[in-house]
Amino acid sequence: MPRTRKQTKPKGFYLALENNLDESVDAEEKIPATSTKLRNFEMVEKELIISSGKFGRCNVSADIICPQRYPAETTEMFEKVLCKPCAFSIYGEDAVEEAVFHPSDATFKCPVYELHGESCQSKTVTYREFFTGSCCEPASRWLTKNEKGQKEKLKVVEKLCNKSKIDLKNAKEDSERLSKEKKEEERRIISNEKQVEYLKKSIEQSKKKVVEKSHEIGVLKKRVRNLDEDYDLASKRMNLLSFEYFDVAKKEKIKRQNDDSNRCPVCLEDFSKTGSSQKSTLRCGHSACHSCFITILRNSEYDDYDGNLKGQCPKCRSYFTLGNIIRLYD
Repeated sequence: MPRTRKQTKPKGFYLALENNLDESVDAEEKIPATSTKLRNFEMVEKELIISSGKFGRCNVSADIICPQRYPAETTEMFEKVLCKPCAFSIYGEDAVEEAVFHPSDATFKCPVYELHGESCQSKTVTYREFFTGSCCEPASRWLTKNEKGQKEKLKVVEKLCNKSKIDLKNAKEDSERLSKEKKEEERRIISNEKQVEYLKKSIEQSKKKVVEKSHEIGVLKKRVRNLDEDYDLASKRMNLLSFEYFDVAKKEKIKRQNDDSNRCPVCLEDFSKTGSSQKSTLRCGHSACHSCFITILRNSEYDDYDGNLKGQCPKCRSYFTLGNIIRLYD
């Protein structure tokens, strides 16, 4: 448990009370200073207190001077409800910074409760309503009976006024912020409505295009059926003509193959039975005239290990020598 520090009196807090003490009272009749100050302050509106609630009264021990027994806010520390000055004096600044302070839940009578017929006669006046005199119009003109507590009451009202000023400022800032957010949302609504209108128009246009495309698809399907019929007729006619002229085509093909087999693929000259144009072949099976194979060997830059020239077949590019050339006879 934190060490209790010596209680010190707030600067000037009871200065007004000390200056306004009744000088006509004999010193022998005066009660001790601490008790006097507590009584003077606690009795400011003590007869009007209905309930102190849980957080409406500072419960510091009687031998410690409390600036105000009924503060605007208190905190609970080690099963004691304390005002901020008392918590600071007893437990220190760090404990106060970490503490959670609750607003007063004390209830009072109307400050001018005794004015029957004029006051509101309420017995559920809140802390703020009591000190600001806002429960009814006569209460706004009410002054405490105890003149020594006037300055203390003024301090309470001043704190409430300052808090209201801060709350008002924050409320205005929140109002401006919310107004800007509202305008932004309205702008978004307008923008979204425009987009919705645009999308509606796009949907209508798309529906029209769908109808048009459906019509075009129907026309194309009909055309496809007609073309299928034409294709079937043309295929049958082509098969018939192909069958009639099959022999002619076969003969033409055979003739064309014979022409290719009797012609050198290099010089495109017809083969002869003898001489330089005689048909010759290689081991790879490809043919050409004898003179073309000889020409390939002469122009070749390759030779084998024995120094013999090597040429390449004009079709498959396989190597051959002079001894690989074979003349063909009918």
